[in-house]
Amino acid sequence: MNAPKALIIGAGVAGLTAATELADLGIDIILVEKSLFPGGHAAQLACKALDACVHCGACLLEEKLSKTLIHPRIKLFTTAQVTALYPSAKADGNSLYQATIQQDTPYIDAARCDNCGACFDQCPHKGAVLRGTSAHHQPFFAIDKHHCHYFMNNDCRECEPVCPVNAIDLDRHSSSNVFDVGAVIATTGFSPFNPSEKPYGHGGFADVITTLEAERMLREKGSITRPSDGERPKQVAFIQCVGSREKKLNHLWCSKICCGTSLRLARRIKREAPETDLCVFYIDIQTFGKDFGSFLNHAEEEIRFKRIIPADIFETSEGGLQVNYFDTVDGNNGQSMFDLVVLAIGLTPPKDMAALSKLTGLNQTPDGFFEPVENFLERNDGLFACGTATGPASIAETMAQAGTVALAVFKNLKGQIDS
Repeated sequence: MNAPKALIIGAGVAGLTAATELADLGIDIILVEKSLFPGGHAAQLACKALDACVHCGACLLEEKLSKTLIHPRIKLFTTAQVTALYPSAKADGNSLYQATIQQDTPYIDAARCDNCGACFDQCPHKGAVLRGTSAHHQPFFAIDKHHCHYFMNNDCRECEPVCPVNAIDLDRHSSSNVFDVGAVIATTGFSPFNPSEKPYGHGGFADVITTLEAERMLREKGSITRPSDGERPKQVAFIQCVGSREKKLNHLWCSKICCGTSLRLARRIKREAPETDLCVFYIDIQTFGKDFGSFLNHAEEEIRFKRIIPADIFETSEGGLQVNYFDTVDGNNGQSMFDLVVLAIGLTPPKDMAALSKLTGLNQTPDGFFEPVENFLERNDGLFACGTATGPASIAETMAQAGTVALAVFKNLKGQIDS
């Protein structure tokens, strides 16, 4: 009998953790990721260490990603989706479902690519060639067919002749594969809240950015600067709970990671430029990590805290950002000037959750996430979910959940074989 297989949908922190845990237990893994690179949002996060580790979790992904890419029992499909999932016709004891996977074949051959970056440098169309965010991404570059003019208008192939190792072939076709699997784990993660409709000017004011954009900037450049001029900001505001804990949006949940992310980023900015004036606008500060008390005490020495959520932001004629708010302490309208504003955006269910729920039979809660992890642990139908697909969680919590579900899947598969 062949080794049992498990299908994992999503190659973020949860998917990579579940994949490596199960592969080490002798389970063959089909790992499907719809984006160009594995790693999810965590692959874009930056280390925010000061004198010592601040336990942000950004480094935890790299070990899992490295192990996944070389593990002989894990087959990774990027730019791929599960298009069909039916009960398997086989009766071999470890096949409950038959899954069809449709993949846009990568246009850059990983075996040939030497990561020189010529395609990225020479492409005349922004967004058509993308860079990876992890040193473990191979190839480090990928072609996004949704922005590539060859696929849009059939009028550009400039990346092919500049590649010195002939690794690019824009004529590659998509492929389809069918697998029989004994378990399915949905680890599709979250979508960052889009703050463009909030009255804070994101998308219109260059120096209003999100925490995720600040993370990317720190990871790529080593520091956080003003997008408008590349200079270090002198006055920085962090606005918490943007897209979380808001009744109007029916987002009543706390996103759990935002307070920790903002305070770690703020303290990192302060460490690099002690003269920076930092202010955090918040509802309340959620605890994070076992050293939270000590961390918060240090943060309060370096950062001003205002227990207010601003009403709106305006850009002044000089290029500054005027943050307006109602001060509940003195009952007056107030305003403060900043040259960089960072919005702590919340975690929301991915837009395709309803379709995935219909495909897999996994139930959604009223919030739109999949039902809690504990609901899956005693199931014997081979369907599971974990990580932020089941609700907001930190990287450490997500990895713990994935390990717990991996053990439940292993027991489930073993039960199928033994029965």
